[in-house]
Amino acid sequence: MRTYFNKLWRLNQPFQSASEMIDYIRSHNSNQLLTESSINMIAGVMQVEQKHVRDICVPSGQMVTIHINDNLTDIIQTFNESHHSRIPVYDDNKESILGILLAKDLLKLTMSSTDSFVLRDHIHPILFIPESKKLNTLLRDFQTKHMHMAIVLDEYGGVSGLVTIEDVIEQIVGEIDDEHFQETDQLTIAQIGDGLYAVKGITEIDEFNTYFKTDYKHPEVDTMGGLLTSHLGYIPKLGASIVYRQHQFEIKQADQRRIITMIVRKIDSV
Repeated sequence: MRTYFNKLWRLNQPFQSASEMIDYIRSHNSNQLLTESSINMIAGVMQVEQKHVRDICVPSGQMVTIHINDNLTDIIQTFNESHHSRIPVYDDNKESILGILLAKDLLKLTMSSTDSFVLRDHIHPILFIPESKKLNTLLRDFQTKHMHMAIVLDEYGGVSGLVTIEDVIEQIVGEIDDEHFQETDQLTIAQIGDGLYAVKGITEIDEFNTYFKTDYKHPEVDTMGGLLTSHLGYIPKLGASIVYRQHQFEIKQADQRRIITMIVRKIDSV
């Protein structure tokens, strides 16, 4: 896309980065031919061209899944509690993903006899993709293969998380990025006031420990969003306040699958 705009404006010095291009558009938009939402959309498209799946996928520790041997009652409860429209199904362990189950298939089942329900008969194929895949390539794969969810694999072939077409589209429309992190995509912790910090849910626990001099750890998850979700046993809603050891976490942004942004402050020792 940068190449396209370089040719469009016949620039002698090509844009070196997406942020440079967006700054140029804003500074040359005095006649307001482009609305701010349009500029943000262009920025979102640029992000999709530059980001990888690992940057946005839901970590495996936060994945909602169904076991192949779960009964229909438990499966329906899982859908009702998670509010997902599709959920991965696994076999021996969560490294053995068989495919996905769709909520609309369950609706059809509940309208007919469920006495002979066999979960395996209702599993749909799912994409398996590497963490390194670019988001624009993934979006094209979703469209051409008519799929909406993919399981993300690490360099060793293990399941590192999942990503949906909605996750990619959110990057374009800008619903995930928080105003405290607009300076750089690499920033996951930002001080926003006296003793107040904005922390992304994808912040590695080790990174949080280094920044705040804590010793938080969890045997099954790697991120702070995963740590809090595991601690609670569910994904907290917007505005929820959670006290975990030395810190209070206020959920500033979250969706049905994960914590996106938190406001963090240290709790004074009594």
